[in-house]
Amino acid sequence: MESSGPPDNADAGDAADRSPASDAGGFQVGSPRNIAFSSSSTVLSSVFSPNFDILDREFLNSSHVDSPKLQSLPEHAHILSSAQQSKLINYLDEQLLFVSRKYVRKFSDTGQPESVYYTIEPLLDDLTKLVDLIWYSVSTTSTPFIQSQYLLRIADDLNDCIPSLPINSPEKVFSFLRKLDKIFYKLIVGDVPCHKRMGNTEKARLESIIERTRVDIVNVMSPFGGHELDITRVYESVLEELN
Repeated sequence: MESSGPPDNADAGDAADRSPASDAGGFQVGSPRNIAFSSSSTVLSSVFSPNFDILDREFLNSSHVDSPKLQSLPEHAHILSSAQQSKLINYLDEQLLFVSRKYVRKFSDTGQPESVYYTIEPLLDDLTKLVDLIWYSVSTTSTPFIQSQYLLRIADDLNDCIPSLPINSPEKVFSFLRKLDKIFYKLIVGDVPCHKRMGNTEKARLESIIERTRVDIVNVMSPFGGHELDITRVYESVLEELN
């Protein structure tokens, strides 16, 4: 699927100044537009230059932020045009709105089963695709962008879901949080070539998000048992760096 975006002569400031929360506003009901969730590789091929090798399925399908493949990517760093930035922003906004609507339907009991999140695992599957796409764009471009704002938004919105959606696989929740922990840590310490470190305002917001996440995780995981160590390690790397 090729996401819709502004014309190629879009002003660079429009892409840079847009807030990732401006369209969907968190997990709330949005416009009635139907949006199909497309693969990361498809949207990447439509957003970035066709001459730039970005269809690395080994990386996109990997849950390891520290994948050795990642270490070779910055040498191919690509500068996004304003139109490409806008296309990626539009796509992320649309997909987060799509996720939002599936979440809200859980409480209104409307829609087909495949269009509703009845447990947290399908939601994590959809968010993982977006996190992988965002991280890939961070790792392969040298264009100042607002990827960290989208990652913060995903982490923050997830806090609404952890206590309100049934959990069948605690390990899947912890695995997703470990991925976010690794990514945020790299952004904080500046371990991403061609990108500046996360700023103080972003770090303050992240710290607030983490505090809530850790409280919620203790509450929702207590019935399962056997995950005490996993609970203490939620956002462990980020907390050590922030403190």
